[in-house]
Amino acid sequence: MVRRSVVASAAALALAIAVAACGSSATTTDSASNAASIGTNAADPSGIAHARAVVKSLSVPQAPLAVASLPRAPQKGLTIDIDTCALTVCEATTNAAAQAAKDLGWKVKMFTIPPTPQAYVQAWTQMLQQPPQMIADTSIFPHTIIAKQLAEAQRLKIRIVDMGSGGLPLPSGLTASIAGSAPFARDGQLMGDIVAADAGGKATVLVPVDPTFEAEWTPITDGLKSELKATCGCTITTTQVSVSAPSSQIQSTIINFLKSNPNVKYVAAFTPGYLIGLPQALKAAGLSDVKLVSREPQAVDMQYLQAGEEIGNVLSENAAAGWRTIGDLASASEGIKPAFNVAGYHAILTPHNVHSTVVPTVPGVPADYLTAWHVEQ
Repeated sequence: MVRRSVVASAAALALAIAVAACGSSATTTDSASNAASIGTNAADPSGIAHARAVVKSLSVPQAPLAVASLPRAPQKGLTIDIDTCALTVCEATTNAAAQAAKDLGWKVKMFTIPPTPQAYVQAWTQMLQQPPQMIADTSIFPHTIIAKQLAEAQRLKIRIVDMGSGGLPLPSGLTASIAGSAPFARDGQLMGDIVAADAGGKATVLVPVDPTFEAEWTPITDGLKSELKATCGCTITTTQVSVSAPSSQIQSTIINFLKSNPNVKYVAAFTPGYLIGLPQALKAAGLSDVKLVSREPQAVDMQYLQAGEEIGNVLSENAAAGWRTIGDLASASEGIKPAFNVAGYHAILTPHNVHSTVVPTVPGVPADYLTAWHVEQ
């Protein structure tokens, strides 16, 4: 009963992006056209036309992930440790991974890591005191600081999937890398397309940055820069602010920067935490013409998109990456080598195709994984 309700919920959430294709007279094509009309210009340069075509193609319901079927249900009772950071984007992935592992009948232990290198090392040391058979690792710090622990894990033949390493160097011996540089770079490119499609010409984009995540966010930044340059000749500028700072501090940092740089009309947030309360703060500061773009949507983004306070958000796997993580470990347990660092699923949410505050899921997740694993639903 629980699994059936989870699958039904996932299917219902996926409808959030599909709602835009429905209506008394609208067709899917009409809806796609509306979703792409972030900006309009009858004489688009080829780069702007490309950006708008990308936004249009990804603003309609996307095909489900292709999940390869395993030859049999994976062995039950395997042990897995999952470490996570205390951010909603981390927890979305790791909570899904924990649920997927439990659905396989695996034994799960969770470790929440404060955003410090010392805490990361301590968590790895703790995990190896009672070594699991598998580890799903949320990587926000270089693996060099856990070189000793990684060597011990490899000696013990622990299967390890890296999650969220972004631009960080990867150690040898990983089973797979999930939510790494490839999907991060694609996130950045699509954020650039959203801006270019709206701007219709040159613009400057503010990117708030947190030094803690600077290396991890490098591929997002690179993807954003390259797409902005190629499509609209746009550029980025940055301001430093911790994602764990109070919302009021984040808002004041961004607003003070924008007031000092009135030519900047876009803010691209790599994590939803930067946008909490920002639309209201911008309005109060007389900066309502500044437009917001983000990725990995959370409930607050859905509210802002529905209200037209955020012009676009890149939906990638996030929670679905947790299912991909366990899927790769399940494949490895059956002697099947999983793909490494794939870009995965992407879609674009805009005010035109969001009519619910419920965060949509990737189509087919978790149902297609459970079917591929021969788990009763």
